[in-house]
Amino acid sequence: MPTIASSRPSTVDNQIGWQMDGMSSFKVLAPPSLTESVAAELRHGISIGHLKPGDRLVEADLAARMGISRAPVREALRQLAFEGLVAGRTRRGYVVRGLTTAEMIEIYDLRVMLEPVLASAAVARLQPDGLAELRSIVERMREAARHDRWAEVVDADRQFHALVGRFSGRTMTAQIFDHLNEQVRRFTALMITSYTNIELMVDEHDSLLAALASGSPDRAGNEMRLHLEDARRRLHDILGDPTDATETADAAGAPGQPVAGAARETADGN
Repeated sequence: MPTIASSRPSTVDNQIGWQMDGMSSFKVLAPPSLTESVAAELRHGISIGHLKPGDRLVEADLAARMGISRAPVREALRQLAFEGLVAGRTRRGYVVRGLTTAEMIEIYDLRVMLEPVLASAAVARLQPDGLAELRSIVERMREAARHDRWAEVVDADRQFHALVGRFSGRTMTAQIFDHLNEQVRRFTALMITSYTNIELMVDEHDSLLAALASGSPDRAGNEMRLHLEDARRRLHDILGDPTDATETADAAGAPGQPVAGAARETADGN
């Protein structure tokens, strides 16, 4: 008996047909790499203080300066708004947000919860070359502290904690911490002013390094927790009770409102 071809579309045909029929419902997207490059550039400018709280971010101006179309800039600004780095203002576009006292305290609350977990997990995965990399960062921090190069101390501190997160192997937790770490960079220099001797900060990282090298997850986690709880206490001492603060997130960096700008001035040595 001759084989009669079925007129019913196969599963593959159905899948292809659905894909082709549904293709028109998708919007045209800007190249993701370009959008993320714009977001990364703006994120970096905010984190190091080149873009200050209250600065306006005009889509057309940014696009012209970067030599690109406005579409990826628009998407990048939306992403930064989602991250809390900028705020949309009616008829004014976007402005750089400042961090309030309450937000900075909350960031440290989150660090106290997350980083001891990362440090404990990193112990089992740390290889000699990883420890050597952490040790090199601490030595750079020590050298910078000896010569009062505060901006370099800030950068080394951030690199050390980011590396511990990377070595932990806890990808999702480390990604959350990476976002916090970008925010912390905006006021780490403010934290440095709480040390009577900047080399005390280096000593704390020596202790962290020894705990990570000890092979004991409990010791590493406890040392990280003590380090961050002490930092949070000093932040409280500098900023006071966040419930008494007048700053609000809605101020979006209005003059006199955010306190994170002090970190930029300190890092610049002003």
